[in-house]
Amino acid sequence: MNVLRRHELWVLLLLGMTLYLVYTPIAELCFRDDMLTLPERAWFTDDLAWLKHLLSHAQSRYTFSGDSILFRPGLMFMIWLQEMLGRHNRQLLEGISLLVSGMTAYTFYHIYQKISGYKPIAALFALFIILTNAEISYWPHINPYMMGMALFAWGVWLFHHAHRKQRPEKRFRLIVGSTLLLFCSTLFHEFTAISLAMVLGYTLISNPFRNRYGVPTIVLAAGVPLLLYSGLALWSLIPTSQMSGRIVAGKATTAHADHSLIDLIQHLISQFLPGISNAYKALFPGDGRYLLFGLIVLLTVLFVVLFSRIKKPHPFRADPLLSNGMLLFSLAALFTILAGSLFGRGMAIGAIAGWYFTMTIAFLLIPVCHIVAYVVRQEHRILRRMFLVIMALWTVPTLATNAATIKLWRHQAQLQTQIPYQMVQDVTEYLERHPAYCLGGLFPAPSSPAIWSRTPHHFPYTQPTTMEDQLRYGRLIDYHMPSMTLLLQRHFCGQRLGRPLYAEIQQSNNGSASMRLLKESQQAYTAPGPHVLQSIETTARVRAQHVSVPYVPNIHGSNRQDQSKSIHVTHSWRISPGMEEIAWRVQSSDRDPIMFNSALYFDRERDSMVLHMLNNHLLVSLNNPHHGLINVGIHPMARMRRDARLRIREVGKGCLAFLDEVVVARIPSCQLAGEVHLLQWENGTPAERLTAGTERQIQPEERWYSRLKPLLNKHYEAS
Repeated sequence: MNVLRRHELWVLLLLGMTLYLVYTPIAELCFRDDMLTLPERAWFTDDLAWLKHLLSHAQSRYTFSGDSILFRPGLMFMIWLQEMLGRHNRQLLEGISLLVSGMTAYTFYHIYQKISGYKPIAALFALFIILTNAEISYWPHINPYMMGMALFAWGVWLFHHAHRKQRPEKRFRLIVGSTLLLFCSTLFHEFTAISLAMVLGYTLISNPFRNRYGVPTIVLAAGVPLLLYSGLALWSLIPTSQMSGRIVAGKATTAHADHSLIDLIQHLISQFLPGISNAYKALFPGDGRYLLFGLIVLLTVLFVVLFSRIKKPHPFRADPLLSNGMLLFSLAALFTILAGSLFGRGMAIGAIAGWYFTMTIAFLLIPVCHIVAYVVRQEHRILRRMFLVIMALWTVPTLATNAATIKLWRHQAQLQTQIPYQMVQDVTEYLERHPAYCLGGLFPAPSSPAIWSRTPHHFPYTQPTTMEDQLRYGRLIDYHMPSMTLLLQRHFCGQRLGRPLYAEIQQSNNGSASMRLLKESQQAYTAPGPHVLQSIETTARVRAQHVSVPYVPNIHGSNRQDQSKSIHVTHSWRISPGMEEIAWRVQSSDRDPIMFNSALYFDRERDSMVLHMLNNHLLVSLNNPHHGLINVGIHPMARMRRDARLRIREVGKGCLAFLDEVVVARIPSCQLAGEVHLLQWENGTPAERLTAGTERQIQPEERWYSRLKPLLNKHYEAS
């Protein structure tokens, strides 16, 4: 084994140990974009149909639309493949993500050390790939971006070295390999395709670049992947959804670009120099940020001028900037990512995702390695040593700070998800051993703490909370209930056949919890059959009130700003005294029911309640004396049907909401009494409707809890 291979093994060991020490223990649930993508499985029971829907998801998605010009089939295929491996097994999926991150970091290490010729600096630079942003390293949903980065880097590397080969057949094989790698990279993120287009455009005006690599080589390596990707992307823009009656009235926001630019500059600087953000704020207050941006532009120009004058060769050939293919592709990728972050996400939503900082730094370090190569080969030994010491003092504290921050955050996350994740594994294991059952729902036990009355509680998966708050208010399970539902989605009734099995979770205020798996015993109903709810005339008070729904996301471009103004009460009923179950029939004339047209408003003076059927979710909002109507839960529906039955059943001091036989949500402090009104809005989806409201009185021997038989009872303690 030669020295180079031994050194590469040591680098792989360094990357692997860093990932292991920083990112373990692994115990994460679904969050953020998972909650916007994975719920759409509710409309599919066939794996291939689900894959077809995902491949062009930005164009065919039913909910949370808006990024319709994006086309990332490689990313979506990896998400589908992860589900085939087991969506519930997050430890396996995160382990695979960390492996991909390590191999991507090694890819860039190989390039860094070939450019700089200095292995220790290249190894430190490679650590930036896995320590700049934690999410892209371990989160299965976006980790495939790493694959796109690695494929692009290897493709450019092969392109750059192909022109050195004297034998035409070997050069042709390298160019074909470069073409395939670059095309595959375009399937994971569009920044690679835009970078190829920039290089092709530059070829038209650069004689040195054309002369060095040759027009046929450039066209084959950059033009063919761009052409193939463009064809697939244009094909994906053809509407694939057959939904009718969808209203498109969305508005884009362009007021955040300047703020996003500041955030990006600050974050990039803070990733390289710990604590520099505070110094930046002190040195450049107010409009001084434009001075900082101008300074960065000036330094960039100086770098271009300086590098274009470098003539002294080294192992990578430090050629002038305009003819160096590796550097040119890297700068094209760098500028594309920066422009996309600032003027794409920044202008659209006013925020920049953290994983774009990893992409930026990965390609930014390539020109930095050219500077390293130029300096370390200078004859002035003292200057060279001073430069290397400065580089070490720059990189080591930054990497150590980032690693410690990520480790602390991961440890806190593992404490929060330990119990819910173990519950998911136990339910999955039981259902796999008992194929005659399907999951009929997860819900907190009636005696669990009523968290909504203690603190204003908004969306569980979008509003972060501390571990102490979760333990104090018994929120540990409530916070993760939507995520647990999505991890178990394939096992729900409707997604698989079988008798319903219910998971009742009892949580306490000390961090412990218990779970019972219950089956419904076969017992004949003895109470009279249901009868139609008493229809009443909608009161003027309710008509004038135009009850607002607390939250309406962007569904097929619907206008959020005007949502509350378009809500109307279309039907009203009065619940008879003593009724313990009411039900409606939910029907859709659409192929894919979205349920973006209805909400039930239970009008009571002191404890009003809104059940909002939003896409494939049920939002529960209760009246709080201090905050009005607040959201106390958003619950995914694991299976959507064109004809279903929505039931609200009173259980103890609360209620359970059923969609057919599946429990969708537990509603705390719920009482079936008074009036209930059907709310609908003009720019919703008129294909869905609620009809034939019914009610029934349940005898003691028929009560739902009395028919449940426990099959498994397990207690959990947070370690």
